[in-house]
Amino acid sequence: MEDRISMSARERDVLKVKGAVVSGERTQVEAARLLSKSVRQVRRIARFNRSVFLQDRPPIAELVAGRPVIVQSFPMAEANNYFLHATAAKRYVRGRPDLHPAIVRRICEVTGRSRFASALDVGCGTGLSTRAVARVADRVVGIDSSPEMLGQAAGGLGIAYQQARAESLPFADRSFDLVNVGLAFHWFAADAFLHGARRVLRDDGWLVIYNSGFLGQLHGNDDFAQWHVRVYLARYPTPPRSQSGVTEEFVWPFGFALVQKETHDQDISMSSDQFVSYLLTQSNVIAVVEQGTERLEDVAHFLVQGVAPFFDGQRRVLKWQSHIDFLRVCGGVAESIFPDRKPASSLHPS
Repeated sequence: MEDRISMSARERDVLKVKGAVVSGERTQVEAARLLSKSVRQVRRIARFNRSVFLQDRPPIAELVAGRPVIVQSFPMAEANNYFLHATAAKRYVRGRPDLHPAIVRRICEVTGRSRFASALDVGCGTGLSTRAVARVADRVVGIDSSPEMLGQAAGGLGIAYQQARAESLPFADRSFDLVNVGLAFHWFAADAFLHGARRVLRDDGWLVIYNSGFLGQLHGNDDFAQWHVRVYLARYPTPPRSQSGVTEEFVWPFGFALVQKETHDQDISMSSDQFVSYLLTQSNVIAVVEQGTERLEDVAHFLVQGVAPFFDGQRRVLKWQSHIDFLRVCGGVAESIFPDRKPASSLHPS
């Protein structure tokens, strides 16, 4: 029989996993494994912060309440923000398919909530995701670092937009029940964002991160996939972006439990013109057009000629896929591991 240990209330709080409190007894092996994961992850991130963010600078990061706190952070794409162009924003609002309502419905199903009192939509772009969240929230704020994208965002009842960075959320502690991130997390400095998201969420709040992408598949025509990879992506490769994945080990030190991961396929019917309009919104194309490597007219002509044989003047069904991560706030996790440290919110007022 395995050795067992009885746990105090504080220890049970540390071992809150996926929204469920442990029964009061856990095997010693499992308890040690979970605590060891959290401590190792905190130390790993702290070492990374010192090596990347603190080179030749005064100290600007430290562990507070067991979580990395970064006063200054540098997103991977900050020096080369592909969405700071009015021309790209106008194409974006015309060409992006609206995949968000189906995901928002799933958010309600997983969280068990039909409505949220207040929500924050981070990296909202032209507001497609914000308007979807507004259907299930009394109040929603959409933020984006690009004023050009926000300039194309449509408003609505209970919707507000604000220019702000994901790594520096300008909101008071415990302001929101839901923080939503659609198609944007890969552009963030993940550690700084996660710390801020935990701060602005209430103790029963949820963080949902999802990414939806075109799979390069057209129903009924296998040759299209070859064109997409060998012609389109070969000429317009995907720009570099953050590779931070959402794993239980990564998010735990910031005060989140990874409750559920899901993958959903979605078929969308498009004409060739609609599909070309979508491709012109991708960062692959923005990277060459707005930075002057190719003219928009030349790229559009290349795409129109390339996809025309696959559509033959008809609407076709193309396949998208969404990956969704549902994270729930775990109150007191980091404080239980490092009880002698002050809460992060006391050091970083809004």
